[in-house]
Amino acid sequence: MAINKKQTLESWIQEAVTDAEKDKPCSGFVLVHVAGAESEIDGVKFGSKAWTAEDLASRFMHKAQSYSQELSGAQYFKLLAFYGQKEAGATHPFKVDGEVFQDGMSSEDASPKGMFAQAMRHTEAITRLTYEKDGMLFAQMSTVIKTLAENYKDASHELRDATQIVHELVREKIQRESDNTMRQLEYERSTGERRALLGMVPPALNQLTGREIFPQAYADSKLLDTIGDSLDEDQIAKLATVLKPEQMALIANRFANKLQKLREEREAKERESNGGNGHHGGE
Repeated sequence: MAINKKQTLESWIQEAVTDAEKDKPCSGFVLVHVAGAESEIDGVKFGSKAWTAEDLASRFMHKAQSYSQELSGAQYFKLLAFYGQKEAGATHPFKVDGEVFQDGMSSEDASPKGMFAQAMRHTEAITRLTYEKDGMLFAQMSTVIKTLAENYKDASHELRDATQIVHELVREKIQRESDNTMRQLEYERSTGERRALLGMVPPALNQLTGREIFPQAYADSKLLDTIGDSLDEDQIAKLATVLKPEQMALIANRFANKLQKLREEREAKERESNGGNGHHGGE
């Protein structure tokens, strides 16, 4: 079903002026306000001045809007076209919106019909205000959602960068600790090797020269110390199972300090390892 396009005031005036079905040409127009009774607002009578449909439409619309600006609600008007007679030959109604919820005159009269028109006007105003409110709320919600999304995006980037920095710092710390541990182990190994070599110098020098450059007792003592420093707890324990008790008694005092030192080093490493794994009770 086709819906006719709303006719403009200018288009209707053009049709009224050029209506060939009328017996006489159009002689003028009168604008009236409809509020129960009809009140004449403005009129144009054709004469020497030439009027265009655009000029007439602009004039009558301006008169209607000016008349309605202090009236509440929708205001209804009629534009009457005359053709050389007292009675109008054509009529065109149109509406102009006045003030909303303002005190003043209204087009509705004190009758059931006026009350119904007033109720329709109020419903129209309430509906318009509701849609305007909803539009503002949706616009504000869109702005808030957009702002939250941008903030979340920025925060995600900052968190990712911060996490990456923490990971890099942790890796650098682990690498430094590993390097320090390796240097410490290397130092301990090289120190032990140097100490063992120095301990072997007196007996080796005596043996190579065939002379007692170092006292033999001192050389034997350094040799025994060097051998003891190279042994670990398991090797010393196995040595005790191989030697006779009287043989083991001769070197027991010599290895006792070594065993005590090895135990202390082992316990220290265990404490260090436990301390790195977490806190103990008492806190």
